[in-house]
Amino acid sequence: MWIRQSGVKFLGFSKVMKCDHCNNETPMQVIQNYLKQSVMLVPLGTRHGGIYMNCPVCEQKQKLVWDALYSSQDSINKALGILDGGKDFTKQWLLKCSVKDREAFLKRLNDLKQYQLVKYLAS
Repeated sequence: MWIRQSGVKFLGFSKVMKCDHCNNETPMQVIQNYLKQSVMLVPLGTRHGGIYMNCPVCEQKQKLVWDALYSSQDSINKALGILDGGKDFTKQWLLKCSVKDREAFLKRLNDLKQYQLVKYLAS
């Protein structure tokens, strides 16, 4: 029996940007799709998909990376640069999280090889 679970992981905030859809100026949320699969209760792992910027006001999404596995390093670096620009907003948000949520969040960034960002956020 196949079991599939899909969702979105929050990666952090951008700097204050103007939304093309609603014209609000706010830090945008940077999110990534994922798909977890298992067969007969045996986990097959998690596949991470596209990376988006999401306006927290109107919830309009702008795709930054089509697919993390198949995208060019330049487009991934652009998305990660956007995360770096909003690290102060991300740190403020992270301080409000539980220890368990904070550790899971930092692990995801570490998996993306964002070591400098993790070091900054964990300090």
